[in-house]
Amino acid sequence: MHKRLIKSSRTLFSLALLGLFFFLQEKPIPSSNEPIQLYASVCHDNLQKIYLNAIEGAQESIYLVMYSLSDDKVIKALNKKAQKGVAITVVHDTSTPQKGYERLVSIKRVPIVMSGLMHQKILVVDNERIWIGSANFTTDSLRLHDNLVARVTSPELSQNILAEDPTQKFKIGGQLLEFYNLPKDKKKGLARLIDLIDHAEHSVRVAMYTWTHPDLTEAVIRAHNRGVTVEIILDRGQANGVGRKATKALVDAGVAVWLSSGQKLLHHKCFWLDENILINGSTNWTRAAFTKNKDCFFILHDLTEDQKDKMRTLWKRTRILSKKEHPRIETKKSTNVQPLDIVQVPPYLGWAV
Repeated sequence: MHKRLIKSSRTLFSLALLGLFFFLQEKPIPSSNEPIQLYASVCHDNLQKIYLNAIEGAQESIYLVMYSLSDDKVIKALNKKAQKGVAITVVHDTSTPQKGYERLVSIKRVPIVMSGLMHQKILVVDNERIWIGSANFTTDSLRLHDNLVARVTSPELSQNILAEDPTQKFKIGGQLLEFYNLPKDKKKGLARLIDLIDHAEHSVRVAMYTWTHPDLTEAVIRAHNRGVTVEIILDRGQANGVGRKATKALVDAGVAVWLSSGQKLLHHKCFWLDENILINGSTNWTRAAFTKNKDCFFILHDLTEDQKDKMRTLWKRTRILSKKEHPRIETKKSTNVQPLDIVQVPPYLGWAV
C-alpha cells in the first residue's frame, strides 16, 4: 500500500511538472485595454493635427520611423520637444530628399542604407502610444493625399517595433492584432495575406497606391471567381503606369476596379476583408515591398462598430471620388515605361511612395 502511494505521488508530480512545462512554453498574448482608433483623410480627419498633437503630448520619448519628412510644422514640433529634453530618435530612408531631416536639431538620426526603401511610417510616443499607417510626414501626404492611420496603445507592440522583432500577436482593446515587420517576415507576411484572401467568405475590398504583385493579383481573381464580392480602388497614375499589368489582369477577369480621379494621390495600402478584418500599414502590393523594402503592416481582427463605420465611410467616399472603368492600359513596349516595382515619383508629389 505504501509503495502504491509513493508510485501514485510520483505520477502526479510528473504530470504536474509536465503541465507546468507546457504552460511556460505557451507564451501569453500581450494585452492592452485602450481601443484602437482609425483616422482617414477622406473622412475629414486632419492627419497633420493628429500627428502634431501626438508629438506635443510626448513626455519622455519619441521614436519616429519615416520614409519622407518635409512638413514644416512637424519639424518645428519635433525640435521644440527635443529642446525640452524629450529623447527623440528618427529612423529614415536615404533615397528621399534629406532637407527635412537635416533641419532636425539635437535629435538622433538613424539613416538606413539598404537595397530597397526604408518605407515604414510609424510614430511611437513614450514607448506606449503608436501611430501606424500610410501617411508620410510631408504636407501633401498629411493634408491632401488619401491615407489611413491607426492609433494603437500597447507597450508590448512599442517594444516589438523598437526591437524590430519578427511577427507577434497582441490583444489590444479586446481585439487581436498581428504585426508584420518586412522584409524579416517577407514570406510569412505574403503567405498570410494570400491565405486571408483565399478564405474570404463575403467580401474583399482593397484600396492600394501601387499594385504589381502577381501572386496577390491571382489570389484576388480566385476570390472573385468563387463568388466573393471583390472591389478594388487604385491610384490612377500608378494603375496606368507600373501597375498596368496587374490592373489589366484584374479588369480582364471581371473584377470591379475603380481608379482615382483628381490631382491628389490615393495613397492607401489597406485591405478590408469580410467587413470584419482590416489590414493596413506602409506596404504596397509589390514584389519589392515583400522582399527588399523595410515595410510593415498589421492585421486587426473583429472590428468594432466604430471601426466598421469608419471603413464604410472611407470606402463610400473613396468610390464616389473614383471612376469605375476599363482603364486604357498601354500594352505596347516603350522605352519610357518603368519596370514593374520601380516607382517613378514626379517632384510635385512630395515623395509619396
